[in-house]
Amino acid sequence: MKISIQELKKLSKKAISKYGYSDEEATIVLDMLMYAQMRGNDQGIVKLIGEGIPKNEKAQTPTIEKETPTTAIINANFSMEAIAMEQAVNMVIKKAKEMGIAIVGTHTGDGSSGAIGYWSRKIADAGLVGITMSSYPFAMVPPHGSYEPLFCTNPIAWGVPTDNEPIVLDMSSSGISYFGLIEAKTQGVQVAEGLGYDKEGNETTDPAEIMEGAIRPFDKGFKNGHHCTDYRTRY
Repeated sequence: MKISIQELKKLSKKAISKYGYSDEEATIVLDMLMYAQMRGNDQGIVKLIGEGIPKNEKAQTPTIEKETPTTAIINANFSMEAIAMEQAVNMVIKKAKEMGIAIVGTHTGDGSSGAIGYWSRKIADAGLVGITMSSYPFAMVPPHGSYEPLFCTNPIAWGVPTDNEPIVLDMSSSGISYFGLIEAKTQGVQVAEGLGYDKEGNETTDPAEIMEGAIRPFDKGFKNGHHCTDYRTRY
């Protein structure tokens, strides 16, 4: 089946809106999903079927809890994390342009922050170096030498402006993202070897079994296991 980009956008926004998002919120979510989809990133339209989009019944408009000229903390109030991220990125760009540097954090978001390279790209498009990080309290990744999940996939992205297109690095600290597993499961395909374990600790290429077990750190060694630990404790 083939579908035009415009038709995909139209159908996707309709699906997003059915969860109760306003037109503005649905546009924010759609733009993030399409950015990923057009780059072959597994944080795209698969989220519409992978529980990454539904609106929390407790969701309210994100609010600013604390703010200084260079910093801010946003309480997402159970709104989808991507919606809070849009507000955070707009704030960090404004503050950095005024002060030279800025950092804005969010908490109590729901759902997914999406392809976080999207947010770093927006900062880079504004002529700034942007670093975006995300962590959730869901155990999916074990430390090196174990198959017991302790960490989340902890994605990190950098965006650097150039004279042409920005340079963007968007990576997970795990061998594959959670939605990469959902995408493979939906397509009925296996993932590459060495990416995860089943719940008994056996290596497997079955995405459904990995979702019940654990995803390996991306470098299969101590280095990234320690990186996950450091990232979790710091951020």
